[in-house]
Amino acid sequence: MNSSFSLQLLALLAHIRILPRRMRLDTPGVEATVPMLRGTWGAALHDLDPAAYASVFHPADGSNGDSPGYILRPAPRDPAFAPAVEWILIGDAIARDASLRRAWDVASGMGLGPARRRFQICQALVLNPDESPAACADA
Repeated sequence: MNSSFSLQLLALLAHIRILPRRMRLDTPGVEATVPMLRGTWGAALHDLDPAAYASVFHPADGSNGDSPGYILRPAPRDPAFAPAVEWILIGDAIARDASLRRAWDVASGMGLGPARRRFQICQALVLNPDESPAACADA
């Protein structure tokens, strides 16, 4: 890759805003999956803040193309911080962070699985680019 292209690419990437978090879960009696968590969180957000739901799940402004304004994926294996997922907000979704976090609280009370077992987010960490925890109080 030539240096001019590298510089252009870095300049473009600098404008992409992301807010990555790693969340440690307690899901008693349920082997939680990402689709299960996404569905419960999405339902909670839809009822709590329909405008935030629409902007994050179906951004109409084209800010993220046809992609949602978040990524939810399994976290890397770490016995000291498990089970865990990574929840990454992208672009304009970051402006709705308070509603999105509140929806996780509502979702935890809605429960998971056929028995709707309640779960808990035991810890949430904002991540640095190297995946180390950021030094901030509010994750």
